[in-house]
Amino acid sequence: MEWLSNCFVGRAIDLEKASQVPNALLSEGFHTIQCHQMGGNLILLSPVEGEDIKDLIKDAPECLNSLFSSIHHWKEEDVAEYRSTWIRCLGVPLHAWSMTFFDLVANIVGSLLMVDDDTMRKVRFDRCRLLVKTSQRTQINSSISVMINGKAFEVFVWEEVGVDLVIKESLKGDSLSSSSSDSVHSIFDGLSVDSDGWVSDTVVSGGSPENCYNDGAELEEVGKEKEHNS
Repeated sequence: MEWLSNCFVGRAIDLEKASQVPNALLSEGFHTIQCHQMGGNLILLSPVEGEDIKDLIKDAPECLNSLFSSIHHWKEEDVAEYRSTWIRCLGVPLHAWSMTFFDLVANIVGSLLMVDDDTMRKVRFDRCRLLVKTSQRTQINSSISVMINGKAFEVFVWEEVGVDLVIKESLKGDSLSSSSSDSVHSIFDGLSVDSDGWVSDTVVSGGSPENCYNDGAELEEVGKEKEHNS
């Protein structure tokens, strides 16, 4: 407990870049501060043995303010309220492949932070990967019932653990069924489908600015191309 009395807790401005804070501090010359991830966007700042970082933190507000929304002395109540984790979605209908749909899925367990590059660029359709912020402490493992244009689809959602242990264990059975999931959720008529049968895409809040964009036009073109090729 005594060592904690010399520590501070910083709340990172950007949850997605919280892991980069240690390198950012080193690049700014803060060699006597050690960073420890606490979960979510909380980072414990502790001094190198024999050092006192109180004055250092007090005298460098400009640099620290660019990384943290707040910094205070550690207190017992400092516990992360949420965590960030990658989830995988299997069985996503191709005509629902959009930021609108990804945001709906993420909202079931928390909120969407980022969509991985392969998913955004439509490199592969066997699964999509979403980085979510969630307060759920237990491992995410759900089955989602989706109704689009009167047709029902089942989407399976797993949290990435180690080397996809969750997915490997689930695939040991003969088939994937909602009975093997911890919970079942339903989304009914929550998607806007255009005349070609494709889900209209939108920019959603909470997504990464680099990865979240409006590609409704692209989806519309894909729909027309699919119709043309058939």
